[in-house]
Amino acid sequence: MHYIRRGTGKPLLLIHGLGGHWQSWNPILADLATRREVIAVDLPGFGQTPRLAGETSIRNLADETVAFLHANGLSGIDAVGSSMGCAAGAGVGATRWDRRRRGSA
Repeated sequence: MHYIRRGTGKPLLLIHGLGGHWQSWNPILADLATRREVIAVDLPGFGQTPRLAGETSIRNLADETVAFLHANGLSGIDAVGSSMGCAAGAGVGATRWDRRRRGSA
């Protein structure tokens, strides 16, 4: 998954909305990066991230985001989503909760 990182501090994941990309956050990115380490992603099929091989659904986008977080050693971070990105972010939270509940987080 393509992403950018700016700033230092507690990580903050930014997840764009439908038809967007990480640059959708440009109007507030610099300001956020003065206080946080900002990580803005291009979800699969958007920006510079290739489409998923199978179906693109909110669940699959959430699963890909969880995989991204694991691959980059990011846990316990805050996330902000816009539109579809909010739904994917909620799916990330639900996925994490379900894994903890089953004892596999």
